[in-house]
Amino acid sequence: MNEIKTVGARNNLPVPNNESKPIQGVLCDDDPTQPKAPVDWLKQAVSKGLTALVVLHLDGGPASETVTQTAAIWYRVLKGWPIVWDEALDRPRLTTAFLTLAGRSTRWPSPVQLREHLPPRVYPLKQLPTPEYPKEKAAANRVRIKAMIRGALK
Repeated sequence: MNEIKTVGARNNLPVPNNESKPIQGVLCDDDPTQPKAPVDWLKQAVSKGLTALVVLHLDGGPASETVTQTAAIWYRVLKGWPIVWDEALDRPRLTTAFLTLAGRSTRWPSPVQLREHLPPRVYPLKQLPTPEYPKEKAAANRVRIKAMIRGALK
């Protein structure tokens, strides 16, 4: 059976810094006997967001023994939402929602509160390719425009 490591328990939290480590265990397996699979970005985002909430010691927060199980349930709940998760579009949204929860919560939040603070998706604008315009045609047009301006100023 996999050994579950917990980072961020109630009484033995690391000193918070900008790069706090995500909750280990259910969401970020550390089993050296298993082949390394690509880590699911959604698991990482949930783990990092919940780690920030755990560090705050909010009332009603999970006990140290249940932190990894709490993270696993949050992940399952998010996967159950009718959203086709896209890392490029949704990772920044989740980061914003978790930071908003951290800044506004006085009690441990529920996943529905995260969803309420989830901002809308921001779709990047597609860049049109630079049009190719023949240099000869551009030069001829400049000559025509100059002639039109001279004719208008007479």
